[in-house]
Amino acid sequence: MTVAAVGFVRDGREEPWRRRRCGCPVCRRTNPPRLHLSSVHDASLISNHDHGGGGRLICSMCDPPLSDDTPTVASSSRRKTMTSAHSNIQATSTTSTVEINEVGMDALVEAFCGAAVSISEAFWKNGGKPHSEDDAYPQAACDAAYEEAMAALTGAYNYPDPVLFKPTLTTAQFTFRPTKEGALSYFIGTDCLLKSGNDGAQFPPGNDGSAFREFGFALANYRTHTGLSDCHWAPDSYVTGNNAGVAQGKVIFERTEGTTSVVDKTFSFGVYRSGAVVITGHHSSSDIGAEQSTQYTFDDAEF
Repeated sequence: MTVAAVGFVRDGREEPWRRRRCGCPVCRRTNPPRLHLSSVHDASLISNHDHGGGGRLICSMCDPPLSDDTPTVASSSRRKTMTSAHSNIQATSTTSTVEINEVGMDALVEAFCGAAVSISEAFWKNGGKPHSEDDAYPQAACDAAYEEAMAALTGAYNYPDPVLFKPTLTTAQFTFRPTKEGALSYFIGTDCLLKSGNDGAQFPPGNDGSAFREFGFALANYRTHTGLSDCHWAPDSYVTGNNAGVAQGKVIFERTEGTTSVVDKTFSFGVYRSGAVVITGHHSSSDIGAEQSTQYTFDDAEF
């Protein structure tokens, strides 16, 4: 069975990260309804679509449908156009080998990009404010951001297993975030994690905000920022292979107030216990200017 990277097209640009509710009747009976987040189908999700023991896979998120009698619950006028991102990522019941190629890695990095924007939009649309204002972190805004962040971290990353995550703007002793709680804290900040996470989800463990506090990178409500508006992945190079892969490049974040940040990223990829390809490592560092560099080039040099 081929597990294809899928996406949605908006304004001519593929958006594989956008969450869409699954139309399968089994998924619709779950509470809450299952969501397709990752651009790469989770193999465990597909196996759960074996209705009646006949091996019939029913999922309206797949294009084309996997069986002729697949029920549809969304009209064509309501559905966004779905496309296959020519991925060679494969999983079968007889082998654990998964080819991780450039297209598949790009799709997961785009999932990260889209998740960051979705977290920010959820926060601001539900009453979030700049950090310096009163009631900057209302419960509704934090809950919405928390839901988006949890979906991203459990859908595209290796969590709850360890992830070698080094965010851009962290310092000792909390530089590295191998746990989901540490990643949540970085994405949505201490205030929202305290409000929306359970007691076991705080970072560091047992934190009440009195000894450690951080802004949520994806909320983008610190300094003069007023939310993320877009995110782009500019890949530079890859290492492809079976069950493992690495990609590095630049991620460009655009904010609603018109500012832009560029960060250098290295992502590693592996295969989760379910058979899905996930991000196992995420290293981020600041993009610096020539005045900060230890190298120099000549204006007339050609490379």
